[in-house]
Amino acid sequence: MKLTKQGVRDLGSPARSAPVSRRLSPVAIIHDGRPRVAVDVCVSAKQISELEAAGFYVAVVAEHGEPDANWLARSLSAMVDIVCSPDKEVGVWAYDHGRIFVRLNGNRKAHVLSRVRQEWRRWHANGCP
Repeated sequence: MKLTKQGVRDLGSPARSAPVSRRLSPVAIIHDGRPRVAVDVCVSAKQISELEAAGFYVAVVAEHGEPDANWLARSLSAMVDIVCSPDKEVGVWAYDHGRIFVRLNGNRKAHVLSRVRQEWRRWHANGCP
């Protein structure tokens, strides 16, 4: 867990997220209206900071070696709106669960913030299905 300006954020490890499930008001319930984002391991800490500075709330960060099914289950419980990953399987999961999928190139020089903004605007332009 990490205390940020926006509140407490689950950083992905089951050992770190265990205290959150024992609290009376877990992080997943706290929703301040900002778009919630889940990011894969290819997103750097600098890019996460850029997303948060732009008004997005990074709710779930995948850990190295963590199976996609685990962090996607945590993303679902954290009620994320946007999922960022280079994996096609994650895109299928996002489509099945009605989430916005931002396909990244897998390298750390991808412009995550601009891609997330683009998909968020496209989603709003289509009437927020």
